[in-house]
Amino acid sequence: MSRNTDSTMPLLFQTAAAGPRHHCFTQRAHDMDDPGNIPIPVRITSIPDHVWFSEFTALSPGTVITVYQRHLQFHHLHLLFNQLFMQTSTFATSLTIIISTLLVMSLSAAVIYFLFLYQKKKFRHQQELIEMREAFNHVLLQSKLAIQEQTLNHISKELHANFSHLVSLININLSEILPKSPAGQRENILETKSLAKQLMSELKALSANLNTDHIINIGFVQALQNELNRLAKTGRYDVSITKTGEEYRMQPEHEIILFRLCQEVLNNVVKYAKASKVVSKLSFSDDNFILTIADNGDGFDIDQALKQSGEKQSTGLLNMRKRASLINADLNITSHSGDGTIVTINIPHPQILKTYAV
Repeated sequence: MSRNTDSTMPLLFQTAAAGPRHHCFTQRAHDMDDPGNIPIPVRITSIPDHVWFSEFTALSPGTVITVYQRHLQFHHLHLLFNQLFMQTSTFATSLTIIISTLLVMSLSAAVIYFLFLYQKKKFRHQQELIEMREAFNHVLLQSKLAIQEQTLNHISKELHANFSHLVSLININLSEILPKSPAGQRENILETKSLAKQLMSELKALSANLNTDHIINIGFVQALQNELNRLAKTGRYDVSITKTGEEYRMQPEHEIILFRLCQEVLNNVVKYAKASKVVSKLSFSDDNFILTIADNGDGFDIDQALKQSGEKQSTGLLNMRKRASLINADLNITSHSGDGTIVTINIPHPQILKTYAV
């Protein structure tokens, strides 16, 4: 069988494969408007010989070219589908990685958030327990102080009613004995009468200083002045008090606690300081009230005193700090052995009730 070998006709190649023959052909580039002018092989498989030789040979050159072009289009589509599939697979893989990362990050954020809520709730619970404990101690201390004030008021009334009455009777008896006594004993009787009067005066002052209502009536400043005057009357102490700023009154409860603190400080001076001079300074302002009491006594080691929890002095210091906390006051004690002691009480933003000229 002869074939036309014209350049416009396809060149036929036959394979030697068993079974149905597999044929391929090439079309010159200029016939398909291919600018590369390169023959492109196309393989058509599974075409039996009788079909190939009977049908294919009957096709015109234009038909062959059309078949080739369609086959080439299918091939291009196949490549495009493969490329799209690869891109889709890559995108799906990237999307899976992104989603997995977001899920892990979300779970981690959720765990961290719940841990934060747990810690916050735990911290709030601990704070509530601390506040409840402090509130309980505050109420307990207020109750103790209220009981102490009631006791002091009772003692004050007893001193004023009973002891003062007894001293008055002693003074009356001495007055009756005086005219009947020998001349040598009259001087002793007169001295005893003088001591009885002095005792009466001290009892009245002590009764007044122990009485809460009396302190509220005269005010903290006058009560402190009276307490310092009592020390001065003993002849053992040189006392002084100075005031700066416009004097004012504070809440009665605060003034009572403040005065009891001063009594505790002065009591320590008498018991432990061995001092000869006591200086008190009061500073009044809207921002704070500052009270300072200093002595020139022996002083003491504060840290050592606080470590000795069984000592009365340590107990007194702790009680003073507890009292100061009730009125939101800062208590500062400066002392060294041999250098005296300075006690400073600072009340920030005091609740002023009344002001008057110094």
